[in-house]
Amino acid sequence: MPAADFYPSKDAALPAGLAAAPPPWHLKATLWTFLYSNAPSTSTADVTKNVNNTLEVLQGAPPGSYHPCEVPHSSALAPVGDKFQLQGGPRGIILVRYEDTPVGPYDELIMLPGLYARPGKARGKAQRITNIYVSTDESVVNGRRNWYIPKHRADFVFKPIDARRTEVTVSHPPDSPLHTGTPFFRAILTRSRVPLLPLPAFSMPALVQPPLSAPRYEEGIMPAVISSENTHPWLSVAPTYKGRWGLAWIGKVEGAETYGDGVGFPTLEGLWSLGCVFEGLIDFPASKVVE
Repeated sequence: MPAADFYPSKDAALPAGLAAAPPPWHLKATLWTFLYSNAPSTSTADVTKNVNNTLEVLQGAPPGSYHPCEVPHSSALAPVGDKFQLQGGPRGIILVRYEDTPVGPYDELIMLPGLYARPGKARGKAQRITNIYVSTDESVVNGRRNWYIPKHRADFVFKPIDARRTEVTVSHPPDSPLHTGTPFFRAILTRSRVPLLPLPAFSMPALVQPPLSAPRYEEGIMPAVISSENTHPWLSVAPTYKGRWGLAWIGKVEGAETYGDGVGFPTLEGLWSLGCVFEGLIDFPASKVVE
């Protein structure tokens, strides 16, 4: 029996001043993707600053792979047999600038620690977003409602250095309990001199996301961050890309030893400098319920 489309309940409460934007979403974007090859980490560094930096939660992902205020759903941490759900595979980060979306322009930083198996499903592993920052409340609330993507708001700065290079910084906003005034992620993105090449439209392998628990924010703080407590299916979604692709590089900001701080985002010591850049259209359909 094919999986059914999933739409959020019409009765689900929304924070004041924010409107629902149900799927599908059609987005115009510039996207950078980079892989990393860190050995699975068992570090519990900075557990006092990020309570998710424990082996039970990270399951081999690097510290900072979960937002400090996110509460991973219990089913997302349940073992598969005698193994963790995170079971290796390609892992990376994605930076996106959305020029046109159903909720307006916004920026995004995504963490993909690898392939995860679901409880009771030793086969059929899939990518899972564990930590993701966006620049608007509208994107936060609808990303969490529509696809169980664990979005949190952050402040993004894209500062051009020259025609090919851009410095990117991401910081916790002033109304976040994590705000320090110092970026938790910094990088320099460099485009290739070779023009981007058009490719036929294609779908990426589906993301499979567990339900969302209520986060650790105090009442009235970051109110757009909601949970999916009233419904507990797992959801899958496979976005489609149509546009132009090319080579890009990522490097550390001068004087910085790492990309992330290991608290709000992984340090990414093993991040590959060579990646790709995409310009074009992304279709994000409705989720499918995963049985």
